Amino acid sequence: ISDKTESSESSQIFKKIFFWYDMLSFQETLIIFLFLWSFTFLLIIIRIFIASEFFKASLFIFILLTSLFCLNTEIKFFQQNEKKAIVIVNESNVKSSTDINSITIFKVHQGAFLKIAESSGNWSKIEFSKDKQGWIQNSSIESI
Repeated sequence: ISDKTESSESSQIFKKIFFWYDMLSFQETLIIFLFLWSFTFLLIIIRIFIASEFFKASLFIFILLTSLFCLNTEIKFFQQNEKKAIVIVNESNVKSSTDINSITIFKVHQGAFLKIAESSGNWSKIEFSKDKQGWIQNSSIESI
């Protein structure tokens, strides 16, 4: 049995626009963004003094690329700070609250990746997918 997170249509569109997202680290993305920003700034200065269609078109392209890498860098920065975990037991119940007697909302299986939203005592509030979240005992998961 394996648990799968649903891949939304918006995440598929995101992966097509930012096709390099999984290939580059945060640091590499930041370096490329800073290079593009510097080069775009240089093109703006040149465009002030030389009014040519080539510089106008180049400036448009570099502003677009710089904007895309700026957005990509921001997303990577915030995702870098997310807490993640993996299920280390064969099967674990995800509860509606931090009480062992609370309702079991769903089950997760060994190897499932989870996002930790918060922790409280021996429990962690997890987000398995957009619509699946609840509380799991810390003994069932390991931070990654």
